[in-house]
Amino acid sequence: MNKYAILMNKQLYNSISHLVNADELVYLDIANYEIVKAVSRLTLVNVDKLIIDLSGMTDRDRFKSSITRFRIINRDAHIILITPNKSIPEVQQAIELGIHDIIEADPDNFDAEQLRQAIADAIAQGSTGELKIRTASTITIKQEDTPTRIDAPEKPTIKAKERVITKKVVEYIERPVEVIKEVPIMLGKRIIGVFSCARGSGCTSIAVRIAELISEHGRTACITVDGSDDIANIKGHADYIVSSVDELGHYVSDYEYIVIDFGCIFPYAGSKLDLERIQEYRKYYIELQRCDIKICTAFTADWHRKRLKMLLEIRETAVIFNDCNIILDKPRNIFNNESINILNRDSLTDEIIIKIVLPEISGYKSKKRKWKFRI
Repeated sequence: MNKYAILMNKQLYNSISHLVNADELVYLDIANYEIVKAVSRLTLVNVDKLIIDLSGMTDRDRFKSSITRFRIINRDAHIILITPNKSIPEVQQAIELGIHDIIEADPDNFDAEQLRQAIADAIAQGSTGELKIRTASTITIKQEDTPTRIDAPEKPTIKAKERVITKKVVEYIERPVEVIKEVPIMLGKRIIGVFSCARGSGCTSIAVRIAELISEHGRTACITVDGSDDIANIKGHADYIVSSVDELGHYVSDYEYIVIDFGCIFPYAGSKLDLERIQEYRKYYIELQRCDIKICTAFTADWHRKRLKMLLEIRETAVIFNDCNIILDKPRNIFNNESINILNRDSLTDEIIIKIVLPEISGYKSKKRKWKFRI
C-alpha cells in the first residue's frame, strides 16, 4: 500500500495531484499549517513518500530537528523537497540527513510543466541514495542577431542587439487522474513525553503536575507506560490511565493534551549502558521521538552525571535528548549544549512549566479552582 504525505500550497497541489498514485494520502495546505509542526505530527503516520514545499517555511529554526525526528521514525520514507533556492540552509541540512531528492523552483523564473515533470521523475525513481538536484526553472539563452555584411551597401547595417529566448526543457505528458483516499491527520494536539535517567528521580510526579496544569486548557490524559500503577488511584482534573506503550494510539484521538510517563527507559549494567538489552527499549524511544515536547528528570550526583553524559554520547540514546528539557534535583548547569534546556526542580514554578509545554499561552495565571490533587 502506497502512503503519501504532501505539504504544499493548494494551487501547486492541484497541479500535481494526478501524479500521485497513492492508496492513502495526507495533504496539508502550508497556508494553514506550519511546516515544522506538520512534519512533527506526521511522525504519527507511517508514510512511504513525503513531499514538502519549502517556500512556505516560517519556523526555520526547528526545521532540522523536526526532519531528524521524522527520519528516525520513518527510516525508509522517501522525502522529496521543493525549494525556491537550493542554497538555503534547510536544503543543506536535509542533504546532511540523507535527503537527496531536491527540486529547485525559483518563484521568479520557473516553469510549471517542468516542475510537474521533475516531481514525477522524483516519485518514479524513488530514493536512490545519490544526490539529485532537479531544476524546474526555465533556461534563458542569450543570442545576438547576425549583423548585415559590410560589403552589401544596398541593405542598411543593423546594430547588434541582445535577444532573450526562453526554451522549455521538458515536455509535459498528460496522465489520467488517480482516485485517492484522503485520510485525516491529528493536528492541534500536544503530546508531552516525560522520562528519567534513573529510577526515583521524580518522573511520575512531574508528569502528574504537568497534566493537572494543562488540564485547565483542554481535556488531558496522563498515561503511564512504565509498568507501574502509581497513578491508578489519582483523582485529578486530568484522566489518569495505566497502559502499555503498544496501546498509546488508542487514546490519542480522545484528548487535546496527552502526558506520557515513560519512567526510566535506559537499561544499565553497572555504571554503563547495557547495549545488549537496548533493543528491548527501542519502542519507547520511537514513541518518545513522536512527542512534541520531551522532559527528562535526573540527579546531579557524580555517578548520575556520568551516566547522563554517557547517554548523550552514545548514538542510540543521544538523539532522544535533542530539544529536550532536563529537570535536575539541584541548581547545577552541567552541560554546554544548546539543544538542552536545564531546569532546577526546586525553582520550577507553574508559570515555567506552562511556558515549556504550552509556549503559545502568554501571561499565564493559574485559574482559581478547587484542586482535586496536589503534588
